[in-house]
Amino acid sequence: AFGAAAGFVHPVTGFQVMRSILTAPKLAACLKENWDKDLDSLSAMSWNAIWNSTQLQNRRLYLVGLDILTRLNLSETQSFFDAFFKGSRSELSGFLLGSGSTKEVESSMWNTFNNASWKTRRLIIQHSMRHPHTVLSSLFGKNRLEAS
Repeated sequence: AFGAAAGFVHPVTGFQVMRSILTAPKLAACLKENWDKDLDSLSAMSWNAIWNSTQLQNRRLYLVGLDILTRLNLSETQSFFDAFFKGSRSELSGFLLGSGSTKEVESSMWNTFNNASWKTRRLIIQHSMRHPHTVLSSLFGKNRLEAS
């Protein structure tokens, strides 16, 4: 699977086109180099070409943000995005494109929290306390997209 079928849809923005464009050459090179391998090996190598450890870790972090966003009402969501868009252009670009390093994604999320109103911070903390498994799995656990 590739593109939306491979989970490239950004959990926060819903976009997947840039991720597909950025990943296609990596997948093509992997397929070209390993075409003679058995199907299981080729599949595993292809998976690793499109889902490296950084991308999987970032996906976990994005899913935490998505989980929080889906629990906010309209005014809370507006407040959250007001805080998010106070970030720097380069930080926002990496986050929204899905091309940032894990450190950059974490920094963007931390800056959103710092820029948020006290009410929004409280909601994020309350969510994290009510759903610690979500936060902990994003930091340490396996993602549903990871191959078992």
